[in-house]
Amino acid sequence: MKELLLFALSAVSLLAFSCIKDNPDKNKPGTDLDPINKPKGNYFKVVSHRGGYKESGAPECSIQGLTYSKIIGCYAAECDIVPTKDGKALVCHPDGNNHVNGFLPYEKTVEEIRAAGKLKNNEEIPIMEDYLDYLCDPEKNPNKMKIWIDTKAWGNLSYTIDAINAAYNAIKARDAYEFCEFIIPQNNTLFGLVKQTDMFKEKKCNVGFMASATAGLLNPDSFESNMWHQVKSNAIFADNAVFAPVDYISSSVPISIWCCGTAESEATELIEKAMPYYKNKYFKAMFVNYPKAAINKIKAAGYDKE
Repeated sequence: MKELLLFALSAVSLLAFSCIKDNPDKNKPGTDLDPINKPKGNYFKVVSHRGGYKESGAPECSIQGLTYSKIIGCYAAECDIVPTKDGKALVCHPDGNNHVNGFLPYEKTVEEIRAAGKLKNNEEIPIMEDYLDYLCDPEKNPNKMKIWIDTKAWGNLSYTIDAINAAYNAIKARDAYEFCEFIIPQNNTLFGLVKQTDMFKEKKCNVGFMASATAGLLNPDSFESNMWHQVKSNAIFADNAVFAPVDYISSSVPISIWCCGTAESEATELIEKAMPYYKNKYFKAMFVNYPKAAINKIKAAGYDKE
């Protein structure tokens, strides 16, 4: 029964794609996604969670993880950002207490945080400028891989906005828009604040809103031309899911699907479920801890790089 349902959804997806691929309405969500930030090189529709640290062994959100993601052909590498006292966006995933090297990052400068310790591979904890130096270097990043900049929802949301502004200022100074996309946690208050930032209003970077498929946020009218919707795999593929991928696709709402479980099998299961939608223009990417395993699954299905 599930196989029959998946076949039906796939058929509807293909029909929806045939109806919307030549959509002339440039105000519809998704129609600007290609010209704004389409990579100029070859990639698979896979995003590595924190640089694929579980698979590669590289430290989370490190330059080593960025390099690994580039080598295997990812569309993007995801990284987290936190604000520092001196107005920088530190690229790292804080611990469960929101500490980095034992400090609340917004209470310390980059120099003070770095002085407390390096990453396990002896790298300094990077700031956004370090990531952009790598991405903008045509020798290091010839295929123009992107980063997905994950903005954590702090208890005081002003710190989240501070991190976004610091990252965007660095992007703006280097004219590095084409390499950067932001993802916003499921927090409607935060999303309202994000919409007031220069990052969002200038529409030079794409923005993904992370939400559950059961949250009811499907209406295309709520999505602007530089937005997409990121949905958790166990929500969108659940038996009781309110919306399936085809519901977004047929409404011209671009989607990415994330599965950041600890087991490699979870990534490959996501690929199998998402495969019927993989080539659709409104299917943006799969976001996983095991990007190479996901890419191998895509190759096995007969798909090449985009």
